Amino acid sequence: MFCIAVFEMTTRLLGSNIPLDQSAPDNSGRIHRFAVLDGLRGVAALLVVLLHTYDNSAIPNGQLAVDLFFILSGFVIAHSYADRILVPKGRRQFLISRFIRLYPMLLIGAAGGVGLALLHNSINAADPYDLKVVAITAALSFVVLPYLGADAVNVFSFSLNPPMWSLFFEIFANVLYLAIAKFLTVRTLCLLTLAGLIGVVIMGPLGGGLRTNFLAGFPRVVAGFFAGVLLRELWKTGRLPKFQANIFVLSASLLALAMIPFEIGGWLYAPTLAALLLIVICGVNCRPASYHKWFAFLGLVSYPVYLLHWFTIYVMQFIAKHSDFLSHHYFEPAFLHLIAIVFVGYAIGAYYETPVMNALKGILRKRRLRTR
Repeated sequence: MFCIAVFEMTTRLLGSNIPLDQSAPDNSGRIHRFAVLDGLRGVAALLVVLLHTYDNSAIPNGQLAVDLFFILSGFVIAHSYADRILVPKGRRQFLISRFIRLYPMLLIGAAGGVGLALLHNSINAADPYDLKVVAITAALSFVVLPYLGADAVNVFSFSLNPPMWSLFFEIFANVLYLAIAKFLTVRTLCLLTLAGLIGVVIMGPLGGGLRTNFLAGFPRVVAGFFAGVLLRELWKTGRLPKFQANIFVLSASLLALAMIPFEIGGWLYAPTLAALLLIVICGVNCRPASYHKWFAFLGLVSYPVYLLHWFTIYVMQFIAKHSDFLSHHYFEPAFLHLIAIVFVGYAIGAYYETPVMNALKGILRKRRLRTR
């Protein structure tokens, strides 16, 4: 009981920092929260950490966690903004609120990428990165754009902080959603999802994260994001299938998908997307339980964990490489890193992200008062 009380107090303090904005009222006028979706987002973030920690060997299809992110984003953004963005004032507020939500951590992610590149050069003097390329890549990263030149420092589309690629497509999907929101019906959402799915199937292996397959990220995010919007529309109108399962089963199902031993891509993406949608449907319908608060904590830290884990993995691997014991026992530092990144994410969320977001919201409120 004491632990739950501490967590509830933490949640109140950081409530504005919960990654999934679920503040919109449902049809009854009451606030409807999706704690299980928060938890699934946190679990997905940790799967991405494991994917990069073990370089695809432990969970070959861990990148499917990103597709879950896209679906969850579509569902929750539609839940929070679908009605408000139909008027000019609401569209402007949507853009501002998404900027406040996303950019503070993106700024840290981009700055951290520069710091990591400089650290690499300082400890790898024999094989340094080209500082001119680093400067160009950094400048683009600060405005969330990829550097796709052949002289990039590595194979990734966001070479200084590779996880940023999905945030680029997240922003693209947000802007597209804003532009076409008034035309969206169940039919058009089905067509958009199908168009994105066909695009993914045609382009083959799942893409977006590498310079060579960056364009493949566009149909991928369209399929996932608008499928999430579709699920929310079906839920709102009472037509969402009533399947449900507890979060332990859903987390295990996501892990099972990530551990499929062959590469998911092409036509195999169709049943995989269906499985991910089923996980989200079950999460939406999941009945509230006291232990959901613990999973909600993972949702609380998921965004910082996702954007910062590339740096912490680099540090962990550097320490392991230069330790006689750890260099032969990779599991131990990897496990400790998985725990540590949660606390790092919490600290960054509590002492940087939330204060910055609150400061930006305060500035916005003052500007509104002056214009009245």
